[in-house]
Amino acid sequence: MRRRLRARRRELNAQELAARGEDLAQVLAAELPVGSPVAGYLPIPGEPDVRPFLGQHLRRGGSVFLPVVDPAQQQDPRLRELQWVRWTAESTLQRHETLPMEEPLGERISTAELRGLHPHGLTVLVPGLAVDHDGARLGQGGGFYDSTFGPGTAGSARAEGHADLPSIRFLAVVHAEEVFDAGSFPVEAHDLRVDAIVTERGAITVGPL
Repeated sequence: MRRRLRARRRELNAQELAARGEDLAQVLAAELPVGSPVAGYLPIPGEPDVRPFLGQHLRRGGSVFLPVVDPAQQQDPRLRELQWVRWTAESTLQRHETLPMEEPLGERISTAELRGLHPHGLTVLVPGLAVDHDGARLGQGGGFYDSTFGPGTAGSARAEGHADLPSIRFLAVVHAEEVFDAGSFPVEAHDLRVDAIVTERGAITVGPL
């Protein structure tokens, strides 16, 4: 399924991705409060382009944090927890050593620290290859979002023993044709489930977990 979805994404040209990115920005702007904190991402080739929204959100007084991946963590699934750097229009980006992604330079903070900075909650834009109507997500296979935010982790909005932590709202960001019926792909118990789905055509609230 990942191969099919990646092949379909490769068929999208730059003009189509840019047009979808502008439409996506409008959908996200309607979903997220002005001035709120957002943990976003920089798209790899073929992913929905959230950069128009992130720039707009900054201009409206919001704060944006982007994920960074420690190369040493890639070798051990138990250590695959994302770190975060605050992003602004002046941020310098660099290519990751091994992954097809760009990362901002700056002070890195842990997910726990990111949550602690935002006592009133945080919205996380979660990339992926597909999502179903129950909120199950098919990622790229690295497991970083599952290890960071999945059930039982310190980053989970439903983590046991972390009731004092601020809530997190997870929005899966995919192309409209990548939203599937529940049960369309395998899901593990440790996989992150999202609260809503956002595409260039609109937002969808998922079923109860």
